[in-house]
Amino acid sequence: MIDISVIIPTYNRERLIGKAIESVLKQEGDGEAFKIKEIWIVDDGSSDDTEAVVRVFRDERINYYKQKNGGAGCARNQGVRLAQSEWIAFQDSDDIWRGNKLKKQTEYLNKHKDCLMVVHPIRAFFVDGSEICMKIPPIEDQIKALAEHNFVDTPTILVNREIFLECGGFDESFRALEDWEYAIRFADKYEIGIIREILLDADMTTSDISSDRGKYFKFRSCFIAKNRAIFQKHGCFENAVKSFLEFAQSEGVLEQAGKMLELYLKQY
Repeated sequence: MIDISVIIPTYNRERLIGKAIESVLKQEGDGEAFKIKEIWIVDDGSSDDTEAVVRVFRDERINYYKQKNGGAGCARNQGVRLAQSEWIAFQDSDDIWRGNKLKKQTEYLNKHKDCLMVVHPIRAFFVDGSEICMKIPPIEDQIKALAEHNFVDTPTILVNREIFLECGGFDESFRALEDWEYAIRFADKYEIGIIREILLDADMTTSDISSDRGKYFKFRSCFIAKNRAIFQKHGCFENAVKSFLEFAQSEGVLEQAGKMLELYLKQY
């Protein structure tokens, strides 16, 4: 049996965080296949009643920690530093784990003894009622796949705590795509375990699309520039740039995105 610490960063999610916590507490196999040793709610400077919602739960494993606003990556890193378990599972305060999520992931770890991180696809639903099932296709080379698209969503990650820290944790300067950026550094050293069953439902109804779009291009530029050496080592730097620019062109911002990437390549 493995011990797991669950890290949930949150910021002004009083309406949603209760369901996120409930989905963790209702995990099938807790105490049999694995043990949820503790749950850390890291409040990244909320101004609403998030704390009051968390305090309603009487489970002694739940811990609440409030910090000054530093971004989701900062909150997650702080949670890992506070955690006492060998394994870390990340949850987001606006997502719902399916009941068999941790059971499926620990079963995978038992079958793949050398695996140090395992992820899975998600189902995302939006304010207009639409939804997308983000499946993970077969992957021959994980670095080359990550050069062009991300298949690692933070709340799907179950990772060995020591290895997470060894790889540097989340880059706290990233305010978007920090999971993608971390995945590249992890995959440069280790294989990412993949379960192809959807085990999480992501609530995208509160997403600010216009704001997220700007962040996406900024931090994908940073992501490519920062990890240029890794991409070059694996022979896929050109693929990363081409994929980024093709997407920018499809969005009608090719010139702006190209200049942004050029700027960050000079900085890193």
